[in-house]
Amino acid sequence: MIQLPTLNSDNVLSLLHLMPVGIFLVNSDSRIIWVNKTLCEQVGLEARQLIGHMRSELPGTNIFPISERIARQHINSPNNETLFNFNYLSKTLEAEFEDIAEIGCLVKFNNLSENQMQFGFEQVEEQTGLYTRHGILKKLSLHVSRSRRYFNPLSVIMLRVAPDSDINSESINHAIAMILRDKLRWVDDVGHWNMSDFLLILPETGEEAAQKLARKIKFQLNRFKLPDNHKKIPTSLAVSSWRKGEDESNLLKRVAEQLNEHRYKAPTTSKIL
Repeated sequence: MIQLPTLNSDNVLSLLHLMPVGIFLVNSDSRIIWVNKTLCEQVGLEARQLIGHMRSELPGTNIFPISERIARQHINSPNNETLFNFNYLSKTLEAEFEDIAEIGCLVKFNNLSENQMQFGFEQVEEQTGLYTRHGILKKLSLHVSRSRRYFNPLSVIMLRVAPDSDINSESINHAIAMILRDKLRWVDDVGHWNMSDFLLILPETGEEAAQKLARKIKFQLNRFKLPDNHKKIPTSLAVSSWRKGEDESNLLKRVAEQLNEHRYKAPTTSKIL
């Protein structure tokens, strides 16, 4: 167990170096701007050999946004009180680096140790690096709990892929994961909800901003063509924002109903894209 006296701006990077998982920072151009020592050990390269390269060039592993849950379990004070504050960490890093778009975590899924399994990596899809249904639901539950306590804005986007027997589902999943990572902030979460749906969680985001992001994602999806057959991915998106007093099941029900209605008639609300 890592023991640290305090968490402040002077030891944030030192803390990340001590993390038992590979951590990297990426700028808005998707280039790596910082890596911790664990990541260097994982890939067998020095930091200078990684910094400046594209996020997609990280070798031989799956990557995904780091979550507060992963970090909290290994950073405790001597009296066993959790010191880790994910929001504070993110703000501190933003102050340290002029341009930071994501904090990422790198894992070799083929060689998970028992210790790493305790972080909850089994809640991440091996093929795409996205959260599984179980994993993303846990994230949503945490965010809704915070919104109910502090009245923070919270929105979700559900993305549905229309069935197409001529398109390989694995190709679609990889393409959508790539596009979503490109458009989302590092504080956002995305998971594979079921065979055709993806769930995006947008903390500290009102409905207007969520609608704007959904339009950007839809625009990118409309432009994208699968490399193996040059087909487009047919999708629809729905946006819902948390309402005072509701739990995650109500929020999910509302956004799913919007998508289900869209299947049978033309959309009559801007919430469907």
